[in-house]
Amino acid sequence: MLVFSETGFCVADDTGWGGASMAPAEDCEAIRTAAKKADIVLVFVHGGNEYSPFPSPRMMRLYRMYARSGATAVIGSHPHVPQGYEIYNGVPVFYSLGNFLFPWSSPKPETQAFWYRGFSVELKFSGSKISSFNILPTSFSMDTGFVNLMENPERKKFLAYINKLSSLLRSPHKIDELWSGWCAMQGHKGWLEHIITTSWPAKTKKQLKQLVALDHMIHCEAHNELGQTFLKLVRNKKLSQAKKHIAEVRKLMKGYL
Repeated sequence: MLVFSETGFCVADDTGWGGASMAPAEDCEAIRTAAKKADIVLVFVHGGNEYSPFPSPRMMRLYRMYARSGATAVIGSHPHVPQGYEIYNGVPVFYSLGNFLFPWSSPKPETQAFWYRGFSVELKFSGSKISSFNILPTSFSMDTGFVNLMENPERKKFLAYINKLSSLLRSPHKIDELWSGWCAMQGHKGWLEHIITTSWPAKTKKQLKQLVALDHMIHCEAHNELGQTFLKLVRNKKLSQAKKHIAEVRKLMKGYL
């Protein structure tokens, strides 16, 4: 089992312990090495853009690269909402399971639809190969603190939603459109505003908190990707075109709820 994480507050560095920092070339070499020694290589990734119902083109390229390198399955988390899955090169790739248990009583408005919902994956093996898998939709309650398997009719609605998100992955052009719409909608909120509002020198706890958040926006690959794509849309005068896809993005975020 290999676990890779985008740069963030939980990654090991020279100041302390933490998760393995994502480094695509080194990650792929680690997967190839593991595949020579083990029958099954499960790759878990903590990465991707928060709250987006679909992976970015960069994340799709990365997860597929892990699959080509010898992973038996690739399973992602971090966006806090579920995303679709695909079978790539014979390897199941799940881009985001969503939240399993994340007891936050006041999630952001854009995440409220699926903050309390996600799914687990049941993998069935025949020797070293995955013979089949099941999507197990779950939900958790802030009142009880329990995680439960969804029951019909919501279970059927959730599975249909995941299938819809998965169908998007078959069209690179559609993912590019949706990603541009996401960046047009979120780029200035999650990235540019941190630069504008950050003060130096940081004399108060609030200013220090803003500085730490800015550091995270710069060094976390997903946040950096969001900001760079937004600025590229502005620079190339394509922001207006990208905004045309925002309505579809918001519809996907709402899902069946």
